[in-house]
Amino acid sequence: MKTLSILVALVALTLNANAQSLLATEPETPAERTARELLIAPTQTRDVILNQLDDASQRLWSAPDPAAVLVALGTRAASVFAINQSFGELVAGFLTAQGDADGLARLAAINARTPPITINEDGTVTIDPVPEEEDPE
Repeated sequence: MKTLSILVALVALTLNANAQSLLATEPETPAERTARELLIAPTQTRDVILNQLDDASQRLWSAPDPAAVLVALGTRAASVFAINQSFGELVAGFLTAQGDADGLARLAAINARTPPITINEDGTVTIDPVPEEEDPE
C-alpha cells in the first residue's frame, strides 16, 4: 500500500511539474507562430492529397462496375487521371525528400490498384481487356 501511495505521489508531482512548465512557457511571437505554420502546412497538404488519392482510387476500383464509372466520366476521365497522376508525382517528391518509406509504400499501393488502362484521344478511359490464359493442352 505504501508503494502505491508513493507511486501516486510521484505521478501527481510529475503532472504538476508538467503543468507548471506549460504555464511558464512564453507565448509564441508572431514570427515563431508563422514559422511553425509554414513548417506544418506542406505536411498537412501532403496528407490531404494522399488521402484524396487513396479515397478516389478505392471508390473507382472498388465500385461494382469500374468500367461503368469510367463511361459516366466520359471525356473528362482523362483529365481526372492526369490530375491525379500530377498529384501523385507531387506527393512522391515530398515523401522522397522526407525519406518517408511508409508514405511511399502507401502511394505505391494506391497506384497498384489501377489495372492496365487506355487513355483515348477523345478523353475517355477504358480498362484494357485481360488477356485470356492459353490452355496448356
